[in-house]
Amino acid sequence: MEFAATKSGCEARSYRQFPPMPQLVMVSSGQTPSISNTKCSSSGCSSRCTTIGGHISAPSFVTVDYNEDARETAVRACLFDAGWIPVQDRDEADAIFNSTLAKPR
Repeated sequence: MEFAATKSGCEARSYRQFPPMPQLVMVSSGQTPSISNTKCSSSGCSSRCTTIGGHISAPSFVTVDYNEDARETAVRACLFDAGWIPVQDRDEADAIFNSTLAKPR
């Protein structure tokens, strides 16, 4: 409970410091044509070519929040300042907790 409350406060502060800043980013230009087949025929002095199949796809975009990394860094710093440290797993957390219980006050 204490961690959740601290983390929630840290997240709220980080959103005030680094509000979402969404930007559209092109991930593919859409300029790649698919396979097409071009046939040419000639009659006398002129020739005529026809392309069948193939198309140029539209570009694709994703939305990226340019402040996301800054917010995550701010939350981690806030948690460190509040005395919380990251652990690898539950066993490591239990070992740290048990070692603090064993220390005399």
